[in-house]
Amino acid sequence: MTGGVKSQTRFFGWGILALAVLAIGLVAVFLLYAIQAYPNKLEAGQLGPWGDFFGGTLNPILSTFTVLALLYTIFLQRRELEESSRAIRQQNFEATFFKMLEMHNSILTNIDIHAKGNVFRGRDCFEKFFYLRLDGQFARKTKQYSKNSAHVSPALEEIIQEFWKQALSELGHYYRYLYDLTKFADAYEGNNRFYIKIIRSQLSNHELALLFYNCLSEHGAKMKPLVEKYALLKHLPNDLLLDPSHKALISPTAFGEEVT
Repeated sequence: MTGGVKSQTRFFGWGILALAVLAIGLVAVFLLYAIQAYPNKLEAGQLGPWGDFFGGTLNPILSTFTVLALLYTIFLQRRELEESSRAIRQQNFEATFFKMLEMHNSILTNIDIHAKGNVFRGRDCFEKFFYLRLDGQFARKTKQYSKNSAHVSPALEEIIQEFWKQALSELGHYYRYLYDLTKFADAYEGNNRFYIKIIRSQLSNHELALLFYNCLSEHGAKMKPLVEKYALLKHLPNDLLLDPSHKALISPTAFGEEVT
């Protein structure tokens, strides 16, 4: 329940309670006065004017009390409908979210890579993609650049572009769908961070490493803000960066760190 709804509920509740207390107080005052004014004999003729006065005063209060009670009932019904509607929206979202998560895992399962005479499938592929291709390219470029100058490091952008040019047909669908899944959770008006954490918990270390370098490519430009917003790289080991300096290329929030 939101703060505004809680405030309205308290307002109606206290308003009705105040009117009820006021009505009871007037009845008590009338009876006490009548007993004190006519302690020996309470005759209808003597109490008539006071009854008229009391009725004229109490009736509008009771009418207001009735109207407020009706409004409060309508308010409670409206709140129940809103909560019911919210529950239905959450159920629909969760049904779609977990179906998309299942589809994402299905895409993962169907990925394979041939390396050194073997076929690796599923999550095992990402380790091979990282070490045999991305890290291999980085090592070759580093060696190439070091021959020219000891002070020149390989152009990371060139390495990333070359890697994704080769791997896009194999990993492109996976990371595009990961973006769609994360974007879907991001658009949810409820506790979307809970569902983002579910996504994050599904990712292996090497999936995170390739996600990091995907965010630095043109293919991951849309994913990068979501990675930074929801700390999707929080569990990425530092030793899986090609170079420690690369960490500064993405906001610290992507790793669950505060911006200084």
